[in-house]
Amino acid sequence: MAGISGVSAGIVLAGRYTLSRRLWHRGIGELWLASDSVRRRRVWIQVSATGGLENAVSSLTRVQHPAIAVVREAGQKRIAHEDRVITDHASQSHKLIHKSDSYIEFAVYDHWHC
Repeated sequence: MAGISGVSAGIVLAGRYTLSRRLWHRGIGELWLASDSVRRRRVWIQVSATGGLENAVSSLTRVQHPAIAVVREAGQKRIAHEDRVITDHASQSHKLIHKSDSYIEFAVYDHWHC
């Protein structure tokens, strides 16, 4: 199953959250299990490449309900995509694909122990 381009296990967000395992992928984004190196506990990370996640979770920070996970942090991360050269051996032509950047939004939630 294809995920969000550039997002994989081992990526660190906000200098402290290390993605370890993708739990699901849908059109709206992905949910990852991650570890928080500062609080030394597991967290959930919701990731979106479509935008609007930061605005959506800002309203959740004002809600306290046992059915809603506590939002710890929200932010953005730049994902750099590298230049590549593609060679067509039949015609001996080369095509350069340029470096580009994309941005993902993420939200950090406390991990529930059910």
